Amino acid sequence: MEFRYCPKCGNEIREDKDRCDKCGFDFSQLKEKKAEELPMRYLLKRKDPILAGILSFLLPGLGQIYVGDIGRGILITIIAFIIALLALLSNLLIYLAFHFIQIYDAYKEASEYNNLLFEGIEPW
Repeated sequence: MEFRYCPKCGNEIREDKDRCDKCGFDFSQLKEKKAEELPMRYLLKRKDPILAGILSFLLPGLGQIYVGDIGRGILITIIAFIIALLALLSNLLIYLAFHFIQIYDAYKEASEYNNLLFEGIEPW
């Protein structure tokens, strides 16, 4: 089932509905407009902060890549790999601390992405 977001209130709406359940916005107005005229928050899909955190739990940097910050995600993955190698040689706690910081960072970045999207600003 596909979803879209109301450009007026940001409420998640099923693709087959013509009106927003929350504010009553009529989507038939948008069908007449070209894609360039639509607000950014209507065109882009939201990112799930919990999923970003889970992905970053599986592999540091993967949550940032999911959100769309690919360069930062790759850099974090490389740093995590280097820290993991050093941790094997010295202390596993350093790696675990870094790993959990990245989980929080991915969660926070997905939330920031959604906030920018709702404000009509194109994220990164």
